[in-house]
Amino acid sequence: MIHTRQTDSRRDRYAGPGLDAMKAVLWPNNTNYYYFCANVETKEVYYAETNEQHEENLIKAGIDINDLDYDD
Repeated sequence: MIHTRQTDSRRDRYAGPGLDAMKAVLWPNNTNYYYFCANVETKEVYYAETNEQHEENLIKAGIDINDLDYDD
């Protein structure tokens, strides 16, 4: 959902979370998944319970962990 507001004769646009996203934060599913990643091209999402599984999923998703920058 895109919200617009009038500010100084111009429109500012920002995206706000939908109701489903807010409900998910307030009432999360009870799972053992602590990690997730996604393939941005196929939009397939991978979930993992351990870091080892997560690293395997990164490979499946086509994400090279050597290219990740954690300094930002």
